[in-house]
Amino acid sequence: GRVVVLDDVNNGLVANDMGISILKSDSGQLRYDLTDTPPEAMAYNSIRIPKGGQYRLVLPDGSRVHLNSESFIKFPTRFSGDRREVELTGEAYFEIAHDKARPFYVKTPKQLTKVLGTVFNVSAYTDDATTKTTLVEGSVEVQGRAGKPIVLKPGQAAVNGDRQPELRVVQANLDTELAWQNGYFVFNNEDIKSIMKRISRWYDVDVEYQGNLEHKRFGGIFQRSKSIAQLLDNFKETGIIDFKIVERRVIVIGK
Repeated sequence: GRVVVLDDVNNGLVANDMGISILKSDSGQLRYDLTDTPPEAMAYNSIRIPKGGQYRLVLPDGSRVHLNSESFIKFPTRFSGDRREVELTGEAYFEIAHDKARPFYVKTPKQLTKVLGTVFNVSAYTDDATTKTTLVEGSVEVQGRAGKPIVLKPGQAAVNGDRQPELRVVQANLDTELAWQNGYFVFNNEDIKSIMKRISRWYDVDVEYQGNLEHKRFGGIFQRSKSIAQLLDNFKETGIIDFKIVERRVIVIGK
């Protein structure tokens, strides 16, 4: 029932309510510790990450979540019953605590991912054409809006979207998929609008386009700690694209 801006609160105890202690560490992590006998009523918390932000979370069962910029997660303050479930929009990297008796579910608008204990990444931004679950280790079962659920092997991804509601399995490039949570952008022969969508989420800028940008694709590895001007200068060196930064707006100019 109340909003806490995590950047504005001191490290240590953030809240203590309904048998749960919520602790903020100096490393930028929020941890949920069980303290007392659980109340009968189920309580939920949610975390919203703004553009340009990221945060690490330890859920009440010990599962770890790394949330990317412009992401939202909703979860119970205490898991009960025979399943653990969270809701996600945006992107998150999960390390799930093993509990054979209580599978863990990640619910997004287009997919439902079921796990017992494993490591995986889910990208489910509402303004992206597709949702993707990428398995790093262990095993997950993914259900789309249509068709049968599929079981992924490590290194595979399940992809679907509005135009293709049935899931398809693709081989994942883990270096690319997990680059964000290691502090990098990795672009592999991508069109500039796809690239700028990710850049705008991290640097919290608006983007507009001018000129001919068709068939212009780019690649590279960039540190997310660098300034946006440094990143865009690398693209400008190709000689086929230019940028103009006006306050918090980036104008992309095709040559």
